Amino acid sequence: MWQLATARRFAALLRSRTSDDSGQAAIAMALGMFLIGIPMMLAVFDGGLLLNDRRDAQNLVDRAAMAGAMELALDASDTGATAEEVAEEWVLRNGGDFGADDISIVTTNACYSASDPVVSGVTVSISRDAPTFLAGAFGLDLRSGASATACAGVPIEYFGIFPLVVAAQGLLGTCFGLDGLPIPGADCEVRVDGSENGLVGELSIAYPGDEGTVPCSDSGAGASDLEQNYIHGIQAWCAVGDEVSAKPGQNIQKTFDGIKGRLALEGSCDAAYAAEGRSLGDLQDAWGALDSYLEDYPDYEHEGLRSSDVTGPIPGLGDGIDDFYEIWATDDLTKPAGNLTPLPCPGYEGENNSPRNIVLIVVNDTFDTSGKKYTILDFVRVYLEGCTRTANNGTSEFRRDCGWNNLGSGKLTIHARYVHQVGAPASNLGLTPLMLGDREVFLLR
Repeated sequence: MWQLATARRFAALLRSRTSDDSGQAAIAMALGMFLIGIPMMLAVFDGGLLLNDRRDAQNLVDRAAMAGAMELALDASDTGATAEEVAEEWVLRNGGDFGADDISIVTTNACYSASDPVVSGVTVSISRDAPTFLAGAFGLDLRSGASATACAGVPIEYFGIFPLVVAAQGLLGTCFGLDGLPIPGADCEVRVDGSENGLVGELSIAYPGDEGTVPCSDSGAGASDLEQNYIHGIQAWCAVGDEVSAKPGQNIQKTFDGIKGRLALEGSCDAAYAAEGRSLGDLQDAWGALDSYLEDYPDYEHEGLRSSDVTGPIPGLGDGIDDFYEIWATDDLTKPAGNLTPLPCPGYEGENNSPRNIVLIVVNDTFDTSGKKYTILDFVRVYLEGCTRTANNGTSEFRRDCGWNNLGSGKLTIHARYVHQVGAPASNLGLTPLMLGDREVFLLR
């Protein structure tokens, strides 16, 4: 019997100890959860404080940079000192502490091109101690901060542009005066053979046909795409600041084929010009005024455009060519290429337009053969005058319709009379000689 009693007492003792251990484990678990959970909650709280402070810092630098860039937009001659002062004042008025915080305010020329010598934007950066609860208790110093760059420029967007990309330097000396500003109505000679210091390139982008549009930043198009882009224009919305792929002289033959095919679609401006009540005499008077204006312009020298066929530089009504003054009208023959107003000229691509009314992309860097990306600085509108084919023996001939059967082994020069920058011809923006537009302010992302 004593064995049974001993066994029962031992079992009761085990139950007692098991119950005590279970209770102690529950208490230990609860205590552990408390000790772990509270720090986790505090860490989440610290994270919220950090995110909120970063958001406040971003708002501060965004607005300060915009304020500085606005000063650049209002004063095109500002070299950056005043813009920095305006940004600094904004920081001080909105909680920035130059004594406690690490704050940097600098002007930049990298909004459009790293090689641009002109101040085009303001960069504001801030780094400061972040407000914390748990991290501070453990002696951890967390930093919060943000940076923003605001630019003064012309963020315009254009559809159906000509797939010819010109470095700003590529037009200097042909349609620009000694002051670096374009001469209205002057002939800009654009060599596309890739040998002229890499100043002209062709945009590499697919032509979607009837399938819609493509991104302007696409690359890798074939020769047939290039020809169609010349004929119909790039089926993409391209904007200042976009990065595009271009090469000098990528396919000269397809360039020639595309331009010839484009000009084969013209002719509707003849009837539209006559319908406006204008005559051949009006047309010739305007051309005569432009010739006199350019001859008297002190910085402009040009040999004139030689013709190999009846479609020469001097136009006539009904000749099937959309003339410069059949597309744009001028009511002041003392300024024959200034303040031009567009005339209705329906027919090309179903639009009120002419295939000679083209827009070029302008970048600020010279081109290389690797097909690198270039940043769009601006767009410039020109009148596609015609082409010069130069043989290997140096003989040149000009045709307004670029209508030779083939280019052969010759070099191709496109003649394009300067009209204006796409935005507005009112004021000199200063980033490049082509930047002639209203200045706007935008954040660079």
